[in-house]
Amino acid sequence: MTKYEKLYAGQQVCCNCVHYYQHYVRGEKRYIIVHCGHCTFPRLKSRSPGQTCEHWQENKEPVSFC
Repeated sequence: MTKYEKLYAGQQVCCNCVHYYQHYVRGEKRYIIVHCGHCTFPRLKSRSPGQTCEHWQENKEPVSFC
């Protein structure tokens, strides 16, 4: 679970949506989460974790690469 998923737990925002993919940057020894990502439905668009739209769908199994 990412820090944004913890911060926005239970809310209908992008970081809890099935269509949202979090962005990361490569640090010296690990990847670091950044305050942006992208949505893939109905088209690719930039989103921040706290945004939302009418296409929101609950992500029952959050995926994190950290």
